[in-house]
Amino acid sequence: MSEKGGVYWTNLYVQLVLITFIAVRLFPTIFQYFCRLFIFCNILTYMNSPINWKTGPIISVVDHIPIPTYDTFYLDNGIKVIEVNMGSQDILKVEVIFKGSRIFETKKLTAKFCSSLIREGTENMTAANLAEHLDFYGANLNTGSNLDNSYISLSFINKYSELLLPVLAEICFTPRFSEEEFTKYRDNSIQKLTLDLSKNELLCYRIFTEDLFGKDHPYGYNTELADIEEMTREDVIDYYKQAYGSNNCFILVSGKVKNNVRSTLNNLFGQHSHNVNEHGFSEVEQSGSLERKYIKSKNEFQCSLKLGRRLFNRKHEDFTKAFVTNTILGGYFGSRLMSSLREDLGYTYNIYSVFDHLVHSGYFYIDTEMDPKYLSKTEEEISRQIILLQQEEVKQEELSMVKNYLMGNFLNLVDGPFNASNFLRSLEIDGIEMMAFLRFVEEIKTISHHDIIYTANKYFQLSDLNEVVVGP
Repeated sequence: MSEKGGVYWTNLYVQLVLITFIAVRLFPTIFQYFCRLFIFCNILTYMNSPINWKTGPIISVVDHIPIPTYDTFYLDNGIKVIEVNMGSQDILKVEVIFKGSRIFETKKLTAKFCSSLIREGTENMTAANLAEHLDFYGANLNTGSNLDNSYISLSFINKYSELLLPVLAEICFTPRFSEEEFTKYRDNSIQKLTLDLSKNELLCYRIFTEDLFGKDHPYGYNTELADIEEMTREDVIDYYKQAYGSNNCFILVSGKVKNNVRSTLNNLFGQHSHNVNEHGFSEVEQSGSLERKYIKSKNEFQCSLKLGRRLFNRKHEDFTKAFVTNTILGGYFGSRLMSSLREDLGYTYNIYSVFDHLVHSGYFYIDTEMDPKYLSKTEEEISRQIILLQQEEVKQEELSMVKNYLMGNFLNLVDGPFNASNFLRSLEIDGIEMMAFLRFVEEIKTISHHDIIYTANKYFQLSDLNEVVVGP
């Protein structure tokens, strides 16, 4: 629209507003008449419309999950690269993922310290220089770690790939780990832990995971003040040398991938060779003590509750059944726990259940917070909902809705280059082949109410669940 046209429409709009204002002031009765006539005409239009507005839209069944197009190749040193070349935006994301994380630790918290500090400068660039360089080219750097892996991710506009990929290689292979940045991060970690320990929800989670796996297990331990205070820069460097190797990592490239990216990656990452020793996973026996724990806190207005048990990873034969059963119980907003405890009874604002699968294990838990006066009633209703799953058949309508919800989620997993990249990353970390995922999808379609009853009785027995409550 031209500038002259824009001025015309603006003036017309102002005039209409003024006319309406004058009409309301001078002829209020006539104006009200026209308003009522307008509403009446709309009602007639609605009544004569061929569309039935009282009926919701038709639910479409998702029969097929389109697998994203991707390619796999290897660099000269054997590093696996997964390439997702799709999307319309001229953006590239490169992730370097190191498998193992906590399993490589010889001292608690070194994985977390290392992944947080690895971004704070390289041998050739200080933390400030690195941040300024990335900011100048509009790049986004992310690093982090969880129980099973650590990652370094860089997103940027394609035309700067030759300038930024060498920086990513420097971050991976020659991190600075300066004493100044280490001290700053350690002090901040102490302050953050002090704040976290005042929150019922976080305190409850810490105790719950320790009960499941043990206080000294890689999957079970939690941050303690002494662990932070005893950490040294040398500990972080030692962990880096033991856990960040060319034989325990892979690279994900996603976005609009240009022809030169493969050769650039091979020149920067394929010529570096640093092998690390493999570390086995320490299995943990299920705890024989399942008594309910009530931890007193200073927060007198809120109770935090967690109830659950250890289960298994994605390779277990009953994974699909447990996955669907958990979804019905508390895995989405319309779940039984949410409908009952939030919508019907009003005991809590939010309640959900999670089936969290790890590389070597997995665990299920129910999580909620409520006013202390509703604690016992909440516990009773949770128990009732679990027993209902064990004894009564799930109606076909509910089961179909859950299946459609899950299939819709799977569509989101592969929608766009970055979502597709995250999906392939998850499969690679868990050691799951694409055909295994497709079988998982087909299993969901065929699960029956008999499978739900079987799973709820086998894995969700109340006598097998750990319970932790933190409150006044």
